[in-house]
Order: sequence, then C-alpha cells, then structure tokens
Amino acid sequence: MRDAIAKPIGAPPLAELARKAKGGKVTIAFDDPSRPGKPRQIIIPILVEELLKAGVKEENIYLICAGGNHCKWTPSQLRTYLGADLYDRFAPKGSASRVHNHDCHDPENLVYMGVSAMGDYVEYNRLLQDSDLFIYTGTVVVSNWGGLTGTGVIIGLPSTRSMTSTHGFPVVGHPDSCHGNQRTMMYRSHKQAVMEQIENFTGKRVFYVDVVPTSGGMPAGVFAGYSPELNEQTWQLAEKIYPLEVPQADVLIYGIPRYMLYGETSNPLIALATACAPVRMWNNKPLVREGGVVIALAAVDGTIDERSHPSYQEILNLYRNCFSMEELSIYEEEFMYREDLIFKYRHAYAYAPIHGFWLMYLKIKSSRYMNSSS
Repeated sequence: MRDAIAKPIGAPPLAELARKAKGGKVTIAFDDPSRPGKPRQIIIPILVEELLKAGVKEENIYLICAGGNHCKWTPSQLRTYLGADLYDRFAPKGSASRVHNHDCHDPENLVYMGVSAMGDYVEYNRLLQDSDLFIYTGTVVVSNWGGLTGTGVIIGLPSTRSMTSTHGFPVVGHPDSCHGNQRTMMYRSHKQAVMEQIENFTGKRVFYVDVVPTSGGMPAGVFAGYSPELNEQTWQLAEKIYPLEVPQADVLIYGIPRYMLYGETSNPLIALATACAPVRMWNNKPLVREGGVVIALAAVDGTIDERSHPSYQEILNLYRNCFSMEELSIYEEEFMYREDLIFKYRHAYAYAPIHGFWLMYLKIKSSRYMNSSS
C-alpha cells in the first residue's frame, strides 16, 4: 500500500498531491459494503496518515460511501465495515459526522457535468468538483455484469439520471456488454468515457487506490494512480487469480447462495439476476452453447423485503404486462420521480427506486444473448 501511493501509475506521489491540497478539502470515497471491508480498514487509515503528514487538516478530510443506486448504509453497518476506530474518529458522538453516504436523489449535492464522448449524461456528486483532492479506494473483482470492476467513481457517485447511461437497457443489454472481456465490452467503454468527462469538467483527476482481493477478501495487490493508466496492471493481476478454464457446456448447474450483493435470494428478482450473472462472465467462448440450459438451485419463496426493496414487486408486476425489455424500460422515468419511493431511499435505508430495473436487464438480456451465441 505504501509503495503504491509513493510510486503511483501515471500520477504524482500522493504526498505531493496532498501538499498541494493542504489548505482545502480532501475527500476519500470508498466502495460500499457490497465489496470486502478489510481492504478499506487497511487502506483508509494509511491515506489519512499521509494526508496529515502533508499538512492537510483532519477536519477537512471527509469520507463518503459510494453506494450508487444501492441503499444508504446505517451508521452501525458503516462502523463495522470501516472498523470502529476509523469510524468513531470521523463520526464522533453528535451530529457533525464526516462519514457520509452518497445520495443519488439529492439535487443540492449533484452537479451536471456535461455529456461524455459516448453520449452519457454526466451528473455526479458535488464533492468531485469541490474537493481540492479526491481519492477513491475501490476493488477490482469480477463484475456481475461481466468483465472486471474498477473506476468506482462512475458506479458509486452518480445521480439516478446519470446511472441510466451505464446501467440502462441499451448498454447492459447490448450483446457487446454480455461477456467478460473488460478491454472490449461496451459497458466498460461507457464507464471510461464518463470518467474522462468528469475530469474534463472539474479540471482535476481522481486519485485511485484499487485493491485486487483474494477470494477471502484480503488484498492480493494494491495499485494507485489515475485511470485508465492503472487499469491494465490491476487487470493483469486479477486475471492471474480469477479465471477458471472450463469446456463449453450444454447444461450448466449451480447453486445460488442464500445472500447475494443486493439481499436475500428468497427475493425472486435477486435470485433470477444471480442465476443469469455467470453466463455473462466468459472469455473466448460463451460458457453455455447455443440452445443450452441453465439450472440454478435456490430457496426462492417469493419473499421481498418491502422496506429494503420497495419498488421490486411493482417492477415485477409491470413486466408481466410488457412484451419486451424495451417496453419495460419506458417506465424508468416514472420510478425516477416517485416521491414515495425516493423518500424511502433517502431517509429509510431502502434501495433507490430504479434499482430493480437494472436486475431485470441483467437477467433477461443475458439469457437471450447466451441462446444466440455461436
């Protein structure tokens, strides 16, 4: 970790960047608890230490959980995720906490930053503009969309309107996004185009500290620098850890865990999204041959936690009356402005109103693509 920030890829050392920012605000953003917590507990204290050594005042350092369209995380969840010492240091008893959740429906703290070279609507957290130094500590693992994660600002800190540019049906449902090669997939290209637009608008670059974890969540490697400059080195390490060579299958059978990224797989929408994710995670040839069958084993009793996922049942009901994913996607606009659902997201720790649409696009289009591959 210390070597990575002293000799970053494509960027000056963190100490040099911190000295230039010592009179202003510094923000450390981090992947939310859907990613392993141990790397955050190792990395963030070292970042704070380096900032303080460079002259940054501790009261000018802010931590923000980059949850994207996920739920906001409770204080106790963030305390567990970050570790008690770090959390209590930045969120002392009282109301003046410097540990925040990103809010994708907060108009006061979102800034429109233009349109990317690929046509993406770019509206992101105001801290990207207002911070003298913005640091993001992220995770490079296999994505449920396919390819590898990374460039976490793009998924973690947008408005809901902006998220439709990367998670909407035309991008994640496109055949060029339904595979595991992050160097060529459309979804990844949109992410990088958004990153470039943010940096062009703000005139500042995001300093990334990305970890490639082992299967147990501990760091296998830490990489620091700018994106896309550091991407290739993180990918090369990840590609030594995660790939498994298998023959193409006519029938693929696997078990679905009780809990996945978004909650209990008793929820039919979460279970179906989980079932279809692996068939997007292939390189060279699709995992399942044309006309093949996926048998996913799960304990699905239809239970949807209405407090955590208040929009999911409505989205499932809508799909019953739609003839295509394209038709379903026209209802995104309605959910994007539903005040009852927005309130539950902003103040009651529910997932954002539109989140369930992304899971629908994952499960339906991935299976269509699997069946049309050669």
